[in-house]
Amino acid sequence: MVPADPELTAALAGFLDGRGLPVRQGPIVTTGAVFRETEELISSWNRDGLLAVELEASSQFALANYMGLKTAMALLVTDSPVRNETSDVIRGRERDKFVNGLCAFIGSPFMA
Repeated sequence: MVPADPELTAALAGFLDGRGLPVRQGPIVTTGAVFRETEELISSWNRDGLLAVELEASSQFALANYMGLKTAMALLVTDSPVRNETSDVIRGRERDKFVNGLCAFIGSPFMA
């Protein structure tokens, strides 16, 4: 497990929350085998309190940790294998607010 930087995570969460974006913080799992996700595996992730499943975060966190860099992650939920549903949020206003919020954070004094 490679943790996010608490200070950077708090700053990112506060920044996005201040722009009206819903923020949830917690553990996620990275897998390169999304098509091998079984109901049992998904249930275990849910029982363990994992908030998201994605494809790239662990490599970014591991590299940043190796290089001594601070790291945080913001993810936009587009589907839920736990609820077996897909969202169209990726095409909507929430996506635009999310992307604009991240761009504003990157340009903020905190990142200078």
